[in-house]
Amino acid sequence: MIKLKNMLKIALIGDSGVGKTNLTKRINGFPFQPHYIPTIAFDYQKMDYLINEKTISVNFWDIGGQKSFFDPRELILQELDIGIIVYDVRNVQKSDLNKYCYLIVRKNSENTPIILIGNKLDLITEKNKEKVEKNIEMVSEYCESQELIHVETSAKNLENFECLQAYLSQSIEVSASIC
Repeated sequence: MIKLKNMLKIALIGDSGVGKTNLTKRINGFPFQPHYIPTIAFDYQKMDYLINEKTISVNFWDIGGQKSFFDPRELILQELDIGIIVYDVRNVQKSDLNKYCYLIVRKNSENTPIILIGNKLDLITEKNKEKVEKNIEMVSEYCESQELIHVETSAKNLENFECLQAYLSQSIEVSASIC
């Protein structure tokens, strides 16, 4: 018989302005906030999931992208059940992906599930479309080589959000299981 954990810890990490806060709010059923307000240090939201007739509390930690005098990332990233790296599909560097994956793995284990979320699909234009396609291809290849889950979405218009929710729910179910 498989036992389930009562509580999971998920952290969203990424550069400033990539949409971590709006993604967290949308995942938790809140509306999109069009005005950008930087997250100072971190924000926290809790959501309950029903898995195999048992309620699992999932704590979402939205970690601000700015460095500060006291950097809480080191503490928040400890003992994660799932790490989520958020990036802007219009602007992503492989070195940033490596940096954030390293932070998650260093504070946990290499078995900690990591999901890469490309946000802001709603901001693709004819002018930046080719660059975005190259970015998505680079991230897809990176994720394939690292065996990571990858999805692109828009927190604003919920484009491909059902796919994100499916990946997240599956990861939560697997992470909640204790053999």
